[in-house]
Amino acid sequence: MLNFNLTGLLLLRSSSSIVCLILILLPATQAGRIPLVADGDFHTPEREKLPGCHFDGHFYELEDTWHPDLGPPFGIMYCVRCDCLALPKKGQITGKVRCRNFKHECPKTDCAEPVLLPNQCCKVCPPRGTSNKVAVVPAHHGDDRTLQDSPKSSEYLAVISSPTSRHVARAILNFEPPGLHYSLQFSADFRPTSVIFQDEDGNALYTQTVDGEHLQNQKFCGVWDRIPRMYRRTLGKEALQISITTREDTKGGYKGTIILKKNQLDETFSALMTAKDSRRNGLAGAATISPGLDGNSIDFSIFLQGMPVVRKDVKQVATIVLEKVDDRSVIRETTSAVSPKNFEVTGRMADLTNQEMKWLARGRLTLTLRFSNGADFDLSGPIATKATCSIFQAVLYDVSRPKPYSGSGSGVAIFQLQPDGGISYKLQLKNFVGRPTHMTIETNPRKGRRRVVDDIAGAYASGWANGTYSKQQSRDLQNLVSDDLVISIANEHSAGRMQGQIKQIFYEEVQDHAFPNILSENPNASFLRDVSGTAVAWMRLDENCMLNYHVFVDGYADAYVKKLQGTLVYSYDQHGTPVRKQVQLEVFKKYKSVGRVKNLKNDVLMGMPNGTVEVWITATGEVEPRLRGTVNIVDECSPKHRIGGMETIIEDQPSLNALVPIYTCQYADKTYEDGGSWKSEHKECTMCSCQRGRIVCEEMICPKVNCRNPVKLDGECCPTCQPGVIPAAQPKVADTAVNTSIGCFLDKKWHKPGATWHPYIPPFGFSRCAICTCTPGLNTVNCTRLSCPALTCSDAEAFREAPSDCCRKCPAESFTAASVRRGLNDTMGDEGAAKTPEDILREGGCKFQTETLKNGAEWHPRVQPFGVMNCVSCRCKDGKSTCKRQKCPKLSCPLIRKDNEECCPRCTDSSDPKARPNRRLNKGRRKQRRRRE
Repeated sequence: MLNFNLTGLLLLRSSSSIVCLILILLPATQAGRIPLVADGDFHTPEREKLPGCHFDGHFYELEDTWHPDLGPPFGIMYCVRCDCLALPKKGQITGKVRCRNFKHECPKTDCAEPVLLPNQCCKVCPPRGTSNKVAVVPAHHGDDRTLQDSPKSSEYLAVISSPTSRHVARAILNFEPPGLHYSLQFSADFRPTSVIFQDEDGNALYTQTVDGEHLQNQKFCGVWDRIPRMYRRTLGKEALQISITTREDTKGGYKGTIILKKNQLDETFSALMTAKDSRRNGLAGAATISPGLDGNSIDFSIFLQGMPVVRKDVKQVATIVLEKVDDRSVIRETTSAVSPKNFEVTGRMADLTNQEMKWLARGRLTLTLRFSNGADFDLSGPIATKATCSIFQAVLYDVSRPKPYSGSGSGVAIFQLQPDGGISYKLQLKNFVGRPTHMTIETNPRKGRRRVVDDIAGAYASGWANGTYSKQQSRDLQNLVSDDLVISIANEHSAGRMQGQIKQIFYEEVQDHAFPNILSENPNASFLRDVSGTAVAWMRLDENCMLNYHVFVDGYADAYVKKLQGTLVYSYDQHGTPVRKQVQLEVFKKYKSVGRVKNLKNDVLMGMPNGTVEVWITATGEVEPRLRGTVNIVDECSPKHRIGGMETIIEDQPSLNALVPIYTCQYADKTYEDGGSWKSEHKECTMCSCQRGRIVCEEMICPKVNCRNPVKLDGECCPTCQPGVIPAAQPKVADTAVNTSIGCFLDKKWHKPGATWHPYIPPFGFSRCAICTCTPGLNTVNCTRLSCPALTCSDAEAFREAPSDCCRKCPAESFTAASVRRGLNDTMGDEGAAKTPEDILREGGCKFQTETLKNGAEWHPRVQPFGVMNCVSCRCKDGKSTCKRQKCPKLSCPLIRKDNEECCPRCTDSSDPKARPNRRLNKGRRKQRRRRE
């Protein structure tokens, strides 16, 4: 948990008032303090262990900064900044929240009337030549997910092996903000249990469990979503590693460094190469192969792992052999030099026949690598289509002329590469005029000519087409992976036509469970229909109960796409009650909108899988949505967090396998959301709140009144001055609630006119530094801050006499243990009897060894058998005693002297009989000599 508490300073401005609260950071071990709701060591579920920080129900990634939000009526504390720090813990990188008040760091102004700008902490001087109009400087918020430190969208590669095993693996990684998509291919009989991303020091940054359900054809897919920016920088520096564990090797002995593919070939085929010699453990290779533009050649690049280090002056040559799988006959053979820096072999094989290129496309060839010059380690592996988990998607839009009166057609097609080189497809059409007679997969036009790859119209029935294209050629596969194919649809009279470009979509988990939802043009809208478009949406409620969405649009010009804005609309709650709530989606960038919706209300989460959920896409300046459609949502939230339609209350467990639940609390047959507050029904004058699934109740703290005869109104817990008599020394701050008949409403209850109280601010509790009053006659709530006297001592010396006090005081004098002990035993005469140890502890005193010391006392501790330690000073402050050893200055003189009654040595000369050499000085000189040598 967080290692401090907050009872701090907040300054809010409104059109008519100002609210101030005192904020001070104190150690969490002090009694009577209210902790912040934060857990720096909290981990997300097993399948998504993201290092970061959880604070007040929100997740922040590493290096994020933000201002804590108290909620209404107080708002954001702009003078407090919280940071999510990265800390290594037991081989894992965890997040730790650190918050501090920087109000005292505000620079001094040189003007007579500085102003406080909105969303700022420090006052500034208004610009010269202006009156009351001041430019607003936006504040920095922690959820700013800028990607300026990220690597560009590129493809990365890792070859993974172990010095104790012949099993090898290959990883293809694509970074596309904000996630790292990866596809892993394993050698035969390799049974991984988890995939771990590590830094150079071996700290685990992200872990993904591998289960049998997702390990298909020796291939495993995943995405490291929301990769923290500090790890994005590490990825760009090629300093990330992949480690794989198995049942036999639980420590992750299989390792490989993630490197950027320098040549950036449009990889169409790949080969995972293992050593032919069973004794060569740890030796592995991964080949990327791309057909040449002439159609009868291939370019290859082979990345090696576990190669022995040879002398740099020895030229190492490799022989690359292309063989047929059936009879091991040699098709082609070439030689190439091995790069000694990164162990990479590149080259080209030309003059391949059409039949040989067909064998390549259908997985009938093997690639072999042979070494000479003292490194005779052979590697070999079958060639197959690129081992990627990406899919290929075509958003189909209407290009009919003229447009049909019944509305524009729309559709989507999904293509996937098969292990044998085939291309499977699944297509859906909506509102298409007639039956399509042509559904051709074609290349993009070159010089006005298209090449037809296949016609799949024969597989179409009732709006769907399913099948596999198995007569593929190498150039077909190359066109597919390079986004160079389109699909064109037409009916027998050519009255209806649709088309869409086939584009690669990196792997997302929702692709394993659902087909995308089609968003068609709104037939009831009144906009011009010269151009039609279509959008498709992938929707998933993950195990964290966050809504993940990917929306793609096509058919419109770039300028028009920039005007589009997506909106999620849900129409029913969990009870089936009609509602109309909307959530705005991210703006479209490069024809897609990607993001997630956090902190959805519980009724929305429970009703979303069964209710009506739509996505609307509206252009700027248009009233009605241009595209709309009902969407189905893959729900992975409900089974983990609800039983029988009710949410489970999951306790706060800072463990690696902890879930991220929907925090709610059950109280008196009512359900309260996280952060909600209410008046206790079992104990008078007590307020309760829901804090991360736990009910926390606190008795009301009454403010001091500044009148002689206070009264206690019926239904109120705290005494107040006579109705109608309001202390004049308290300035008006905020009007937060009005009721002209029965009083004021605040803190979940009605307050009678004239009542005064400390406001209740969950999760912090009652604010002792603010007083709210229900003004008689006006029935408005006025909240004021307590004015504390200026301190005559430093912040380090100031203390609170009692834990419930708002203002700090300065110690009147320094106490030693002996003086405190005498003060307890002396007779106090007319001032009253001596305080008992219980009274002293209640007022913030400390228990040290066998003595009870007052709050603010200072002393030198006594350690037997050495006596009083004069070089150690202890202090009692707010119930906690701290001891520090006096720091001695560094002396630059050659001779020093130290007396028994002194803590630090001092300089002297050779005439002093107690002089001795300054060892620190001599030690520093020796280090300097070593550096020069």
